[in-house]
Amino acid sequence: MIEKLLIVLCVATMAILGCGSLIDNFTPAEVSRVAADYGEVELDGITTLKNAKQVRVGIAIKHRNVQTNLRREAEDDSFLHGVANQFIDTSISEAETLQSIVIGSPENPYSLLGLLAPLGLGGIIGKTYMKRKGDFSPEEHEAEIVKAKNGD
Repeated sequence: MIEKLLIVLCVATMAILGCGSLIDNFTPAEVSRVAADYGEVELDGITTLKNAKQVRVGIAIKHRNVQTNLRREAEDDSFLHGVANQFIDTSISEAETLQSIVIGSPENPYSLLGLLAPLGLGGIIGKTYMKRKGDFSPEEHEAEIVKAKNGD
């Protein structure tokens, strides 16, 4: 009977001391709530070394995922930044070309308005077509002032 008890005791001792994961289940450890929340690990009751190791793995996984997402966002932003710059550079180039044709530039001494100015048409065309959207003509401006004074 004592031999059987010694055998059981030896087997239990070997199992407890020999198996690290089994020991981790019984070794108490303090795990902070901040670390568990960041690692997205639920802790119930008494925390053990096994729980602490699970939290460490959770923290590593979450950190890797966050860093990967940040890299992806940075790559997407760089791509969109480049595309947006290409579009705006094209728009500016086209507008400068139009301005060069209509008004003239150092590279283009001839301008449409300059050629039509002696005929008086340059001023009329310039006044009509170079007006920005939303600008008021003098007549429209006076009408708006009168309307505002009358309270319409």
